[in-house]
Amino acid sequence: MTAYSREDHIELIVEVKQFYDRVKIVFPHTELEQLGLEPDSFSGMFFEESVDQLIEFCTHNSTYHIVTSLGEGRNINKYIPGQRVYSLARGDKNPCLMLSAFADPKRALVDEDMISAALAILNDGDDGNE
Repeated sequence: MTAYSREDHIELIVEVKQFYDRVKIVFPHTELEQLGLEPDSFSGMFFEESVDQLIEFCTHNSTYHIVTSLGEGRNINKYIPGQRVYSLARGDKNPCLMLSAFADPKRALVDEDMISAALAILNDGDDGNE
């Protein structure tokens, strides 16, 4: 069993892949079905109306835990009642892990580079005759 000394200290992760690799969210739906669960989407998400099956499953299978979606690009590595979307995970159970993909300070630079590249292509003036 893992113990955490600072339960109030959020560890912010801004890269989706890093968060998913660490908490090991279980998907797709076929893997969840093999565990006897019925997700609400092909990507393995559970909506609030069906989260009870996750809670019961985790009660009997201590290697798994629930990840709560807090909105677009934001997840927290614990169960928070009353939210809309949940996932099953089997990795790091630290409840202080939080994904906030849009908090990445480099995100604006990446977006700017993508927009600049797209505008360069559009402004190239190639009419397809070359």
